[in-house]
Amino acid sequence: SSLEVAVEIGARSVAFPSLSTGVYGSPKQPAAEIAVATARAFLGPIDDITFTAFSEDDFQRYRALLVA
Repeated sequence: SSLEVAVEIGARSVAFPSLSTGVYGSPKQPAAEIAVATARAFLGPIDDITFTAFSEDDFQRYRALLVA
């Protein structure tokens, strides 16, 4: 819903951390896959979506998904 709100208010860019994968324990790979797939669906109305990586492992996970 964050991306829907961003489109509604006319935002052209947004940034997201790797949601719930720290102390809340969500599995990192499925969370990243969902985040990237959802972000791709909103490209067009939103020009730039940034993912914040908290570790080198997270960075490499998102990088692999984004260049695929």
